[in-house]
Amino acid sequence: AGQIVTPTILTNAAGITTTQVRALVCRELQSPESDARTRHLEICLPTGVHYTAGDHLGICPQNDEEAVERLAQHLGAGLEGVFAVPKSMKVRAVPKEVPLQVRNVLTCQIDITSLPTVALVDLLRSKAHEPQERQKLEEIKSVLLSPDGAESPLKTAIKGGGYNVLHLLDEFHSCSINIFEFLQVAQPLRPRYYSTSSSPRIHGPATAHIAVGSHARPVPGIPGREFRGMSSNFVHSLREGDRLHVFLDRAEGFHLQEDVTKPMIFVSAGTGYAPMRAFLWERLAMKRDGVTLAPAVLFNGIRSSKLDYIYREEIEMFVREGALDHLHVAMSREVPGKREYVQHRIAAQAGLIWSLVQEAGFIYVCGSQTMRDDVRASFVKVFETCGSLTEQDAENYMSHLESEHRYRPDVWG
Repeated sequence: AGQIVTPTILTNAAGITTTQVRALVCRELQSPESDARTRHLEICLPTGVHYTAGDHLGICPQNDEEAVERLAQHLGAGLEGVFAVPKSMKVRAVPKEVPLQVRNVLTCQIDITSLPTVALVDLLRSKAHEPQERQKLEEIKSVLLSPDGAESPLKTAIKGGGYNVLHLLDEFHSCSINIFEFLQVAQPLRPRYYSTSSSPRIHGPATAHIAVGSHARPVPGIPGREFRGMSSNFVHSLREGDRLHVFLDRAEGFHLQEDVTKPMIFVSAGTGYAPMRAFLWERLAMKRDGVTLAPAVLFNGIRSSKLDYIYREEIEMFVREGALDHLHVAMSREVPGKREYVQHRIAAQAGLIWSLVQEAGFIYVCGSQTMRDDVRASFVKVFETCGSLTEQDAENYMSHLESEHRYRPDVWG
């Protein structure tokens, strides 16, 4: 008797249980003149799934359809084809011995836009028929193996995101590999995490917002080639009504303190403002319910008021309604020749910060790793100056705040 084989459809390479949701709202937050983009995304959570402000939303990105079609062509695999990986084969991104669909695997399971692995370059080198191609692949491999080695145009292009799986297969025509060979050297496509930027009390328990930045960077030395972040590119390609796979991650969330009679100091830069937006909406909801709140201050870093002052009207409304008592916006591109960042504003407001910290205040920080390092150092300097402490005692004081969870950096920022 004949048998119909139904492939197992996968949503992510991490094996996480996800929910399919629809994008309700997809809105651009930055002005058209800006060279960067920030997408405001609202999704409807399924019945029974609830979140708290600051929980992380995991998004399972998908590879671009055109890229998937090109890759399948290189691998000589029909997109609707069904296959199974044998038990003896070493693979990381897909399960073994189950029927899989080529299109689904290449769309949802494999990272095809990141830096290539040495294993992939080795595989292509072993398959290359042309000596020049083998030589160039050898050079790419040596750059990947020694990222701190000597500078070269090739190294600059690789570091700038100029080479991924597809670029290599496009460029090195004499290499021919099949899908089984590819899967043995392929990297799993990991979910990405974003802080929710909404409040269930205001926006409803079933609606979650996130803000996702995207910046297309030209690759140095390769005209016409741009590097885009995998997940941000996926989110920015979504249109209202599109479906996507998500999950909530509460354990690693970034949450508001329970005792709201203690001050709050919020520090953010760029899309790091997203969780602060959630907390300010929460404060507004509490204020409207008659809850007594301690003061809150926001230090927010943007480039300029004309380009990327995202959610400006809302922030001004928080001030008007008394959910936010002090607002300090640092603008790094507003005045030509003057680079102002949040750490400079923190230093200028040292007295205010010290008094709020002395009243058992909490500090929340969200932004890039570099920004978080600079901000932490700036707070330590405030403690040293205003508390008349030695450098070591100021550092110890910061460690004390961290151990008490009064200093809360958001690691996904």
